[in-house]
Amino acid sequence: ITALGHDEITALARGESPVHAFISQALQSYFTRFSLHGQPHFQMHDPLCLAAAFLPDLITWQDAYVEVELDGRFTQGKTVAYLPPRQLPHAPNVQAALAVDSARFCSLFMERINQAYLPH
Repeated sequence: ITALGHDEITALARGESPVHAFISQALQSYFTRFSLHGQPHFQMHDPLCLAAAFLPDLITWQDAYVEVELDGRFTQGKTVAYLPPRQLPHAPNVQAALAVDSARFCSLFMERINQAYLPH
């Protein structure tokens, strides 16, 4: 799971910049709502996608064939992915993310936010 927990968010909120204040305020609501459903972390989907564009080695990738099933044969309107070793119905059309170096990504995220927004 690529996620920040309360300790990392608390560390980010200690900064004095407007960005640190925003992070603190925005995530307090998130933690309150989602901790009721047993999710004690902030999922980092969008920041991870951006980081992977610059550092693709954060992710373990595999060729796959993905389509949106529109005929209702399996599950109408759903995205269906075919991954090896299963026989692909067509040539691969995506690089599917299979795993993430979560520790490295979270460390990089914390470092970048603090470098950019801590008073110098």
